[in-house]
Amino acid sequence: MTLLILMFTTILIFIAVLMVLVLTHEWGHFVAARRNGIKVHEFGFGFPPRLGGILVLNKQANAPAELAKRK
Repeated sequence: MTLLILMFTTILIFIAVLMVLVLTHEWGHFVAARRNGIKVHEFGFGFPPRLGGILVLNKQANAPAELAKRK
């Protein structure tokens, strides 16, 4: 039973560390794009359905409406 708990804990820690690494990697793409003048409307994490995300709204334009027009 102790071995099963240890394995489960190890798997959860591995998944958590992997998620932090992927989030950091994707955040780097976001920051690099913003610093190079590329308008970023959304930052997402995970394959669809996303695990989480941030919608960046522009005060001068309605970003969600612009995204809907492009689809």
